[in-house]
Amino acid sequence: MVFNRDADYYEKQAQKYEKQANESFKKAEAYDKKAQNHVQGTSESVKYTSKYRKAMEEGTDKENKANQARRKAEEIRGKENERSSGRGK
Repeated sequence: MVFNRDADYYEKQAQKYEKQANESFKKAEAYDKKAQNHVQGTSESVKYTSKYRKAMEEGTDKENKANQARRKAEEIRGKENERSSGRGK
């Protein structure tokens, strides 16, 4: 049915966003290690700390999008379950 196709679409979107979030978090971890290799407060340390924060923000944003897509898929599946059980109109 259309509901299942829509739910599958959102589930795939959620998986895509989760993958992107994980990649961003890996980048953040690498930037954090690079920042730790430099004396705190130096331009190199500040540069990598800034990149770390940006990567963490991107990862968090992607995680949020994944959660939204997953909720949408669950909502669609819930409506389909109501409809197939005869409770929905």
